[in-house]
Amino acid sequence: MEFEDIKRDYDRLFARKVNLLLEERKFKKKIRKTRRKIKDNIDARNLLNKAITIIHKKFKDQIENTVTSAIRQIFNRDLSFELVYKVKRNEIESKIIVKENGEELDPKDDLGGSIIDIISFTFRIILWHMSSPKTRNVFILDEPFKWTGKLISLIGLIVKELSKKLKFQVILITHDDDLIEIADKVFKIEHVKGESRVKVIRQKHDII
Repeated sequence: MEFEDIKRDYDRLFARKVNLLLEERKFKKKIRKTRRKIKDNIDARNLLNKAITIIHKKFKDQIENTVTSAIRQIFNRDLSFELVYKVKRNEIESKIIVKENGEELDPKDDLGGSIIDIISFTFRIILWHMSSPKTRNVFILDEPFKWTGKLISLIGLIVKELSKKLKFQVILITHDDDLIEIADKVFKIEHVKGESRVKVIRQKHDII
């Protein structure tokens, strides 16, 4: 009986060994397949990053020149705008840099929130202008450029000039008299007894 028990245990263990070897082969095959997929994904990601970098470089100069021109006109200072691209955590990240006379500035500290408003709006217009196909050429702005102070009338004129040049329309909600004065068409909205009433205050014939 002891011999039969030993043989039975041996056969059981041998069968288990064979099954484990088969499982090992399967896992090794899966590992090799997974490694190939990982390599393919890394190669694809690197290729995509290279393509994105090329696209970014293609439009980098146009974006930098347009934003630089806008902030120089408004602030009347030797400011420049730069986009810097870096690969972090396997992704391309962009950093916005504002310089004056070659020295980097912190826009929030050195120029207040006004330049942030201007850069973000200019970016929005550039991206719309460069997109294909374009979305509708209408921009709705709610109390824009609120941090620009006395510069707001100059910014309004630049926005108006851009709208004529690039053929887009701006619908602007504001309480600022300087922006209202620049507008081609002005509506006044009043709430009377729970109803909104719209009245045309001024209308010019040269509406875009």
